[in-house]
Amino acid sequence: GIDFNFWQTLDYNNLFVLAFELLLAGGWLFVFYHLWPVVKDSWLNWRQGFFAHENPSVLLEVEIPAKNDRAIEAIEQIFAQVHGLRRSQNWWEVWWKGQYVLKISFEIVGLEGQIRFFIRPTYKHKHLVEHAIYAQYPGARVREVPSAEDFVNLFPDKMPHNEFDMLGAEYVLAKPQFYPIKTYTEHKTAEGAHLDPLRHLFELMHNLKEGEYMWYQMVLVPEDEKWGLQYKKDLARLLGKAGHGD
Repeated sequence: GIDFNFWQTLDYNNLFVLAFELLLAGGWLFVFYHLWPVVKDSWLNWRQGFFAHENPSVLLEVEIPAKNDRAIEAIEQIFAQVHGLRRSQNWWEVWWKGQYVLKISFEIVGLEGQIRFFIRPTYKHKHLVEHAIYAQYPGARVREVPSAEDFVNLFPDKMPHNEFDMLGAEYVLAKPQFYPIKTYTEHKTAEGAHLDPLRHLFELMHNLKEGEYMWYQMVLVPEDEKWGLQYKKDLARLLGKAGHGD
């Protein structure tokens, strides 16, 4: 049978008392279940705000010589060094210190027909990024851009605006992450010579008119080895090696 004695002892004449009795009787579990995601996100955002304040970003402009003879694989070495910046955090560092994996932004900016290259790391990683660039592009010039000269200051903080029209888009993967993306090795002429996979983007930026601007941004967040291991079986299936993914 069902014991209704508990429900008969509740005070139905006072909603406040009734709610308090139900809360003590186990209702707090349901409240906690619904409030926990909000509380967790609010707490992490608060603690990560302190960590972000301790790790401000810096804007670096990279000038590559016009006659650059470096192979396109050189940029892969830079990305590999960025991946090496990842470090794991323990419970205390995540929940109290608010630590997270610091990201680096690579930006190609078209300013009225002028194409410029920027990297936006934290001050902590500034010198590592500079050394990585000079190691692969000895003739490059890297300079720190003062915050007053940041190109984002050319534009208003809020949209819509009477002077500017803005359009933004975000690229997402059409298939699961274990599918390979098209790489520069597939951009070739009929004779087999490599083509710059960004040539269409550069052509578009080069033809921007006065008052027209275009930004292309890649935000890199290093992942650990678990990212690839979880798709090992899927990759084996794609390669026709089903049963060898373990």
